[in-house]
Amino acid sequence: MKEVLTALISAVTSVLVVLVTYGLNSYRETKFKEKQEADRIISTYLNPLRFYLVENYFRLSEILKGIVNDSGKHEALLYITDVKEISEQSAEWFNSYGCYLISSCYMTGRLFYF
Repeated sequence: MKEVLTALISAVTSVLVVLVTYGLNSYRETKFKEKQEADRIISTYLNPLRFYLVENYFRLSEILKGIVNDSGKHEALLYITDVKEISEQSAEWFNSYGCYLISSCYMTGRLFYF
């Protein structure tokens, strides 16, 4: 009788250990997959969005600071009254003075893309 009771306790203990181990492994696997998905979302969407937000904030604040210089006059680089003026600029303007303005517009467009 004592041997049967010992065998029964051993069997029940083994079954409980297997069930608890399976449950813990399933829980850990689920948490790992959730973490992987969160990391994927952060690297795919949030990190580029943070980059474009910071870059746009810096660029737009620089443009706003530079619109009016110390003498109160508008800088030629940032003073564009009509969109047609941009298409009429020479290639040299885009490679020198207009580069900052045009790349800022591009970065703003990328921000709204996300």
